[in-house]
Amino acid sequence: MKSRFVLFGLLSILLASCSLDETIIPNDGAGHSGARVFYATIDERSGVDTKVYADENLSILWNVGDYISIFDMDSGNDQYVLDGEVETSSGMFKPCKDFSEEGALLDAVYAVYPYSRETFVDYPGTISLSLPEEQAYKENSFGIGANTMISVSNDDKLKFKNVGGYLLLKFYGDDVTVSSIELRGNNGERISGRCIVEMSVGGTPALTMDESAGDKITLVCNPPLAIGTTADEPTMFWFVVPPVTFQKGFTVTVTTPEGTVFEKSTGKECKIGRSAITKYAALKVEPRGSFIVFADPNVKAELLRWDTDNDGELSYAEAESISSLGYVFNNTSGITSFDEFQFFTGITSVQEWDFYNCSSLESIVLPESITSIGEGAFYGCSSLKTVVIPASVTSLSRGAFYDCSSLTSVTVEAINPPTGGDYMFEWTDNCPIFVPAESVEAYKSAEYWSRYADRIFPIGFVPVTSLTLDVSTLELEKESSYTFTATILPENATNKEIIWISSDASIATVSQEGVVTALQAGSATITAQCDNKKAVCKLSVISKSNPSYYSSSDYTQDGEVVLLQQASVGKGINIIFLGDGFLDTDMAAGGKYDQKMNEAMEQFFAYEPYTTFRDRFNVYAVRVVSQNAEYAEDSNRRLTFNEGNSFGMRTSVCTEYASKIPNPEGLPLKIGVITNSEGRVGRSICYYDSSGWCCGFVLQRIGDVLNHEVGGHGFANLLDEYVEQGYEGRTFSDTETLDNRFNNFGWGANVDWRSDPSTVRWSRFLSDDRYDDEGLGMYEGAYLYPLGIYRPTENSMMRYNDTPFNAPSREQIYKTIMKYSEGSNWVYDYEAFVAADAAGRSQAAAAFSGRAASSSVRRAPSRSELPLPPVLIDQDVKVVLVDEDGKVVKVR
Repeated sequence: MKSRFVLFGLLSILLASCSLDETIIPNDGAGHSGARVFYATIDERSGVDTKVYADENLSILWNVGDYISIFDMDSGNDQYVLDGEVETSSGMFKPCKDFSEEGALLDAVYAVYPYSRETFVDYPGTISLSLPEEQAYKENSFGIGANTMISVSNDDKLKFKNVGGYLLLKFYGDDVTVSSIELRGNNGERISGRCIVEMSVGGTPALTMDESAGDKITLVCNPPLAIGTTADEPTMFWFVVPPVTFQKGFTVTVTTPEGTVFEKSTGKECKIGRSAITKYAALKVEPRGSFIVFADPNVKAELLRWDTDNDGELSYAEAESISSLGYVFNNTSGITSFDEFQFFTGITSVQEWDFYNCSSLESIVLPESITSIGEGAFYGCSSLKTVVIPASVTSLSRGAFYDCSSLTSVTVEAINPPTGGDYMFEWTDNCPIFVPAESVEAYKSAEYWSRYADRIFPIGFVPVTSLTLDVSTLELEKESSYTFTATILPENATNKEIIWISSDASIATVSQEGVVTALQAGSATITAQCDNKKAVCKLSVISKSNPSYYSSSDYTQDGEVVLLQQASVGKGINIIFLGDGFLDTDMAAGGKYDQKMNEAMEQFFAYEPYTTFRDRFNVYAVRVVSQNAEYAEDSNRRLTFNEGNSFGMRTSVCTEYASKIPNPEGLPLKIGVITNSEGRVGRSICYYDSSGWCCGFVLQRIGDVLNHEVGGHGFANLLDEYVEQGYEGRTFSDTETLDNRFNNFGWGANVDWRSDPSTVRWSRFLSDDRYDDEGLGMYEGAYLYPLGIYRPTENSMMRYNDTPFNAPSREQIYKTIMKYSEGSNWVYDYEAFVAADAAGRSQAAAAFSGRAASSSVRRAPSRSELPLPPVLIDQDVKVVLVDEDGKVVKVR
């Protein structure tokens, strides 16, 4: 037998600082004797509660009948009771019974308030206990028995420390009586039930909630409590909460004795610190009545079909009795909010197509009773912002949230991934999908869910919504460097690690600190990636300029827009000319740059049908100042560059300059680049894509090659009509691709693989005697190949660049002009074209009558005319590349 007296100290709450001060109760030398009893239970002392609470001065005090658990170095869970002054911050405790059972050998004395036979010291420094899910209301204090404390000491002078913190809520209302208040985190945080607390002598409690822990705390008022009636005199409700961060705020549900409920949520993050008080401003309680108040009257009107008592309202009981919505909202575009869906707890499935095409629906709260979401249930809910799929859901069917294009987040609460289906979250703007932290990998690998693996994050994770760089374009000299500044939003994003990538490490490298180093002349794209967001910078590396070259120093006119011609008919089609290799000294008004741009404009309109329809075009020049005028490896130009035996074009830079022009109709950019050279500096080429954008480089003196590249390839997507040297004997066979490009994009109206004059693309012209004078027919050899593909005429602008456009080409140019100029409502009419094509027929007929027949195979170019291989382009542009002679260089 042994006697033991233990003295305990508690914490005092300092109101001014909202923190708790931890103190030791001194041993006054008094003694009480009692036998040691192992596993004594509180149930043996019926009607007696532990009673530690805070008084009106916010000091924590002992009270009559307080019990604690003691784990001595050689004893088990011993029950001790207060045996001294009450309502003080210090007191003497004595054992309740004789203790006869020995416990595990420990390294210290462990004490836990309140006493519970379910509290254990698993091994030295680790205490297993339960935090109460239900707490009792006490006026101006947290509930008796709610405040868990722990002490670890080498002797009988113990210092108690709080395990949790405090949430103080204030409520008032008109004639409102409260029977309970429930607290839940909006992100499913565990706040009650089993936990592990680690603590050493003189240390601080560190708490970890168990996976079995609960997600709510209920504060019970017994008897029910009438709360204050004004915001100046509210009633205070204290919750003792483990240290936790409510990532998405929390929700409180106030219940009255009549069962009516008031619910209020905050979406802002809330952090509860150990031994700290978190306060909120007073909130008015307005309990709901017996019927549901719908935010959207259109929703209410649809649901009143279940108003069984015909009182014009839908009660909670009536809502709970409904087992299916019966497609009442299917294809209903007029509803905006259905958060009240959460009260329809008799529904276990959102059936297929239930909310199909509810395109104005922005908000909905699903009931926790549902177990499945059917096929296309929310298909086309293109205004829906967020959705929380309750833990009860075990299956999502095909296309459940297809085309919910405004979704900013999807939260799936189920631990085990629900069975899925095709296209569950297609066209949801790549919104993040949040799942329980312990289930992230399971979701990422689950069937159907794996499709969205890069969008799946743990609940509470804050994804990156925006990643930007301080510059989007950058020009560096060879062997120089630059450090990027990246901005990540939101500032509290969980993952801020940026991965840096260079598209061409031979041009420039970039370190993981965002330092880019230029190695050799050329273009590269520098990409910064964080989470699933990307930001890019288009980098141009220029050579160190030869000091013997003149270098521009005045860039004030760079980017200036000059209107060369304004449309007088239709919406106005923009043609933009840019100059490459022009210096600051060339930029004076009416100077060399302007003269070259005007020369380019006149050349563009030299052939039909551009001449006839010239009044439908706006023609702009954008001034581009290059550092040097020389076309050499050691010179620096803005739009093209030399690198060894290669010649490159900066199409993205061209697009940036062209984007400076007014473009109210949002038409695709049609760009022509003119070089500052009277000779040939490279092989002319045109880049274009399926959007209608084009950029043609005229790499020699201005002439018919401009009409071929910009007017033919770029503007109208015509294909070449010549045969490439080296293709002799080859037969064209890719007929499907040729037809797809024509049918989808209108490309290649002037070539065809069909040899039947009645079915070839230009068959209408062959049977129209008004087109007899320009030599129309079936000429084998086009689009590089000598066999298996046909062109309309022996010669044309798309063959040798020195003959007008033939009839099928003029027709396609006319269609493109009218589509852009008149708008999408314009309808093509063949006779209208023939009438407008009078000048075109005359021009083509004159050229045909004076032209001698020639070989079907293009002549071999002289050595001086050979291109500089290879052609380099910006790596981030997806285009079809077509060179001067019509050769498809690359499709990317």
